Amino acid sequence: MIFINKSNVVLTAVLLALYVVVFACSSGSTISSAPTTTAVSSGPSATSISRVDTARLGKILHKRVNQERIRQKLPTLRWDSALTRIAAAHSRDMASRNYFNHTSPEGQGLPQRFIKGHYACGITIKGVLHTGGESIARVPALPDVRSDAGKNDNNLFADRLIGEVIQQWLAAPTDRLNVLSPHWQREGVGISVSPAGILFVTVNFC
Repeated sequence: MIFINKSNVVLTAVLLALYVVVFACSSGSTISSAPTTTAVSSGPSATSISRVDTARLGKILHKRVNQERIRQKLPTLRWDSALTRIAAAHSRDMASRNYFNHTSPEGQGLPQRFIKGHYACGITIKGVLHTGGESIARVPALPDVRSDAGKNDNNLFADRLIGEVIQQWLAAPTDRLNVLSPHWQREGVGISVSPAGILFVTVNFC
């Protein structure tokens, strides 16, 4: 036969309740009625993404394009700020809406972007009118490619990142033709980083 002492039951219940409260506080547990979101990081952290110096990378890419042209004994391209604004807008659009194409989801291509940017390109070579070219690329952003007032810039990682873009283009016939075309005179580079840490690159030629 089991005897139950009511006073002992009450005391036990009180002690058990205190134990639960103390355990919850000491373990740092929180209870939320709102849904929770867990960020799974398979690439750069949000902090490193926000610190990627896209303007600096654009200048490095411009330099690398000209280095490839010099190797082929071609004239170098001049930096064009207007083309850069157009290229940057397309990279931002791709990065923010997560698509990778010369044509936007609304069907807007390079000619429409030139019109919107009030940019006219017309180069006639042997009776053929060339009205501009575009190359795009996307690569994972590296956390060490960042700007910290020049203090922690890592040129090795920046060069590797841009080198990957150049290799993509040189391996693709159309993009290789853009990079090494003898009739292009100017270049604009626009780079943007998506929330997922993907670098979207657009280069416009004229």
